[in-house]
Formats: sequence, structure tokens, C-alpha cells
Amino acid sequence: MRRRFVIGVVIILAIAGASIFWVWHAHREVTVLQEGSVVKGGQYEAVSSMIKTESIPSDWKTYKNDHIKVALRYPKEMFTQEYESQGIFYVGFGLWGPTQKDGTELFDGIGLNIWREAYSTNQTFETFIEQKRKDQVGSSNTPVSPAVPVQIAGHDGSVFDVEGLGGGVNMYIPLGHGEVIGIDYKASDPKSIGFQHIVDQMLGSLVIE
Repeated sequence: MRRRFVIGVVIILAIAGASIFWVWHAHREVTVLQEGSVVKGGQYEAVSSMIKTESIPSDWKTYKNDHIKVALRYPKEMFTQEYESQGIFYVGFGLWGPTQKDGTELFDGIGLNIWREAYSTNQTFETFIEQKRKDQVGSSNTPVSPAVPVQIAGHDGSVFDVEGLGGGVNMYIPLGHGEVIGIDYKASDPKSIGFQHIVDQMLGSLVIE
């Protein structure tokens, strides 16, 4: 499923195959926190840095959702949007930069989604991730990186990178019993405000119940 943050509102299309899109730049650097990896134009490198929750500003808010059973901190300037699509409940977080324009795809700011999803009993976590990658490739042969291990706030998972329209960083954390926490995001920062660091802090504060 692909998503797009649109200024001021998340557009939900309640039809089969409906999706929310955002634009993802082909060349970028993304830090995946908590002893995870760095993505540089699709190439993953190990890093040892760890984002600690105590580094989060004291005026950040706490988001908690009993439906997907997660909690995390986020900047007070950020907006949140809860929505459901194809039977899956999502929460979206958005923060726009100074050059972002109304009614356009995200090119300056943060767009981040978190959800809980079940997969088939005849799948393993590994085959589920591979199917997600294939879904992103689709008929248009969208470039998708290999899935690699990642650790997010102490939770082991898998991450892959999708290029082009509808792309982004896609992470999945297995919960056991055929469920995962899914996360996808874009942090586009033409003015070097520090949006990626904000994402790192948010994900570093993630608590899964």
C-alpha cells in the first residue's frame, strides 16, 4: 500500500487498491535508529549510534493508541491523523517545512505512518516481508532495495527502501502470532531543519504493548 501526505489533510480513498501517496527522492541519506543501519541511495551501512528517549524535548506530546497498542513521543507542532483503509487502522504524523505548498505532495517536511497488521498463517515473517517488497515493485518495476535487519527502540525488525512515487522507508517489527507493527516515512529536508533527527527521536521513543 502506498500513501501520500497532502497539506492539512490525509486523503483516504475507500476503494480496493486505494492508497495514499508521497514523493520520495531518488538520492538521500536516512538514519535508521537504535543500532540499525544507514541508507545511502539504497546502500545500507551499519551504525552504532543510539537515539535515547531522554534526549527528547520536554515539550513534546505523547501519542498512545489502544487499537494498535503503541505509544511514542512527537513534536507539539506536528499534526496527527487516525484513519482506516482496507480494514487496517493507521495513525499518520505530519510536520511541514517552510517551503511546503498546499495541495502538493510532500517535498519539505515529515510524513510518517504506523499501523498493526496481521499476515496469513501460511506465511513466515520473512515471506511476508518479501511479499511486501514485491507489492511495492508492482507492474511498474519500482526500484526496491533488499530487506535488511534493523533494530528500532530495542525491537528487531526488517527495513527496505522504495524509490520513486509512493516510495519511502518501510519498516516492519514482528510481534509473534502472525502480527507486525508497520512503519513507513519520508523526511524531506531542503532547508536542513533536522527532520530526519526528529524521526529518529520519535521512533526511538516507540513503545509497543
